[in-house]
Amino acid sequence: MSPEQLGALAESLGGPTAPAPAARPDWKWKLGLAVVAGVILFCTGIGVGALIFRSNDDGEGGEKGDSALVLAKDKCSLSSANASVGDGGNSLTLNGAGKEGFGLSYTNIECVLKELNTPDHVISEMSSTRALDGKQTAQWGKIRASWTYHPDQGLDLILVSE
Repeated sequence: MSPEQLGALAESLGGPTAPAPAARPDWKWKLGLAVVAGVILFCTGIGVGALIFRSNDDGEGGEKGDSALVLAKDKCSLSSANASVGDGGNSLTLNGAGKEGFGLSYTNIECVLKELNTPDHVISEMSSTRALDGKQTAQWGKIRASWTYHPDQGLDLILVSE
């Protein structure tokens, strides 16, 4: 006899009725919902991560869309050890050679400046900077430059494309 039949018999005889079987929660539905929510969260995390890493890309590589700074660095064949691209390709730091250290020759730095159409007066200012002059700056077009010079460390130049 089924539980329902036993309950009906007990009720007809006036005895205590058997409790109705407890309804079980539909665990398959809840599991399915949890899986779907997990997949959505995972995909969202992957998408956000891709955006973060793409925006932190240093922009090197000479591909279409690279900034003028990256293109100048590539055209002048400068190593990343002394010419580092930053800010997604919008800044270029050049480490010039001095008496006490290795770095880029003035010819390498001048190559980059020529590629960026640096006015002659700015190049002359850089060439005549002394250690006592401290940090110097100049701007032309969308390029802003700041530099220091010391005979031991050489000319250190930061170029920013705005």
